[in-house]
Amino acid sequence: MNELGTLFSSNPHWSLLFHEQDRMLVESMIRLASREGLEIAVLIEQSNAMLALLLLTKSVRLQHVALALDAHELDGLLADQLWTYENEFGQRQLAPQKPEVHVLRDALINLAHIAPAIIETSQFGDELSAFGPVVVLSRIKDQATFVAIRRYAFAEQYVALRLLNLVSAAPTSMLHELRRQTSSDDGVVVVTEEQQHFIERALQYPVTVLTGGPGTGKTTAIANLLSSLIPRHHETGTKRPLRVALCAPTAKAAVRMREAIDAALEASHDPGSIAQALSIDERSGSLHRLLRIRPDNSRAVTPVLADLVIVDEASMLEFGLLEQLLRSCENSHVVLVGDPDQLASVNVGAALRDIIDSSSDALLDDQITRLRTNYRSGGELVALAKCINDGDIAGFKSVHEQHPELVRRVARHSDLLEEICEHARELFDAARHDEQRALELLRERTMLCATRIGVGSLQWWRTRITRELRRFGWDENGSRRFAVGTPLLITANEATFAGSTSTLFNGDVGIVSEGTEGPHVLFGPTEHPRKRKIESIDQAEPAWALTIHKSQGSEYDDVVISLPDYDAPLLTRELLYTAVTRAKKHVTIIGNDQLVERALGRRISRVSSLKERVRALHEKAPAASTSNRR
Repeated sequence: MNELGTLFSSNPHWSLLFHEQDRMLVESMIRLASREGLEIAVLIEQSNAMLALLLLTKSVRLQHVALALDAHELDGLLADQLWTYENEFGQRQLAPQKPEVHVLRDALINLAHIAPAIIETSQFGDELSAFGPVVVLSRIKDQATFVAIRRYAFAEQYVALRLLNLVSAAPTSMLHELRRQTSSDDGVVVVTEEQQHFIERALQYPVTVLTGGPGTGKTTAIANLLSSLIPRHHETGTKRPLRVALCAPTAKAAVRMREAIDAALEASHDPGSIAQALSIDERSGSLHRLLRIRPDNSRAVTPVLADLVIVDEASMLEFGLLEQLLRSCENSHVVLVGDPDQLASVNVGAALRDIIDSSSDALLDDQITRLRTNYRSGGELVALAKCINDGDIAGFKSVHEQHPELVRRVARHSDLLEEICEHARELFDAARHDEQRALELLRERTMLCATRIGVGSLQWWRTRITRELRRFGWDENGSRRFAVGTPLLITANEATFAGSTSTLFNGDVGIVSEGTEGPHVLFGPTEHPRKRKIESIDQAEPAWALTIHKSQGSEYDDVVISLPDYDAPLLTRELLYTAVTRAKKHVTIIGNDQLVERALGRRISRVSSLKERVRALHEKAPAASTSNRR
């Protein structure tokens, strides 16, 4: 069936604006309404309503949780994203005949009257079912304010309920008992005022947030939280240990958090007291592992039986996964840890930022601890990151001009080609003669690219580096799968070695080295390297450069950031901020001034209505909200 064919024929620019998946979803809505007795022809006559539904489906494809129907906000989104398409030069272009917001809003309201099988009208704060019409039109009083696909509206509603502690199954974890029986100061290690605030709130509220930039002590705060619970646990005489789950959107980030926390705990407690007081959930790792979400089942299948669930790198958390996490952890305290200024999830929503934005009404502010003091060396890079986050072009230029040895700018990619190839040659030589040095080189410098294809991209650097290395004996097309000297990026979590200290995770980077028993791949950390046969590695690709997305959670001494030679929507403050904050000592940015300035002036836009839902639920049940949040 091709229900929208007539409308697409009479509006030729629609084919430029919308993908096939947008069209298929709207056509499925039309067929659903027809089964309820509404004639398809009647629906097709509602061309503005069909256009509004297409824009909604496109917004989800662009990772928005909802569409705001405010005239100024939606008109801006239309001009910037929804009413644009990619022209033949790869540039975003505004299509003709941009619709008026009031026309789209009125069409949706009218469609809700004539086709209730497609759209349900709901008041913010009212109960929302998981099942019903695909689209939810949400109102504040008598004003239609947001429209969303039901599954995301339902996820938002549940997240808001959990944040306000209005879910009927209130947490009954051991943390409540520990907090009730002992003073908040007993047994707590010496911590900063910020970290003390965090520890108290983590014990008090079912859901809390710990946020801060790189070097502000987020991992230390988590370790201090666990350290404070060990003596409390002993004093209560509780027989079973405190059950703790450690997870992150990626397994790699979860492993790094676990290693850092283990090191911090072992520095202040003997292993016996840690083992007696804390039991780390065997499902700790990626969120999908913790929730037991399999490729053939996108929903969590079992509850998480933990007292405390700590989620690192929460900026990468998508909204649907957050809802599943909170639903599976109804009897747990959940701590979300991350930097909201980093890149958001590659899927729908920016959950951490939405929660922090929702605190602007002071309803959730007490549950959020913001770490602001930076303890990492390299204050100039911290200042540079702040300028990027603030969109401060003058400040960005000033940091570069005052510290050119730490913050280097290069206009053309070819100007740095010889230097990058020299580092690749050094890596190639070390892989043959000194594999420990090869591992150190992997940690010392990396190339981070904004794009996968085009000038300055992942593929661009890979081609030029391998071409140069062939002159020095590097055999890319040899009999082996990967030649000695090739840095490798693991592209999927490994299942075969699950639970082993040698397990490889999506995002791990290693080097193909020469050994007495033949070539193998060596992975960090440099203190305890993991050695694997090439034949045992399943999904991997050469890592002469990484995408900025793949670098999240990693740190390097020297970072080279390669921007494309054209403006693109993905060039944002968050992209630059994420890349710059991977560097501990030096950063080099390849890209002209105009590109950098445009990136500093552009933020990732992810629309949601979480703030409005939190406010409405609080106003509807203020007494319950106040009593439950003590």
